[in-house]
Amino acid sequence: MGHHTWFVYLDAAGHATRAEQVLTEPNFNQVIPGMAQDEVRQRLGRPSEIQGLARARGVVWSYRYENSFCQWFQVEISQEQQVRSAGYGEPPECAKRDDIIIP
Repeated sequence: MGHHTWFVYLDAAGHATRAEQVLTEPNFNQVIPGMAQDEVRQRLGRPSEIQGLARARGVVWSYRYENSFCQWFQVEISQEQQVRSAGYGEPPECAKRDDIIIP
């Protein structure tokens, strides 16, 4: 549930050569419909949350990331394990609630 995913790259001897924070908007912009889910995982890592879609239409992967808005990046994965859509959404903790009454 963190806001960072770091990829650490190793050389043949097992020494770290570089590290990269991958949950960035430039990387999100490269996630496009038709992309294989394995490509998304290689680009962004493991999602913070996975939700099933109704009628077994696939799943939604949600990625929390550091930003000045209360949002996360979401990727809809079809049953064929391909990106159907991707974009920004509002995590549940940020949803506005109309049922709260302040006395």
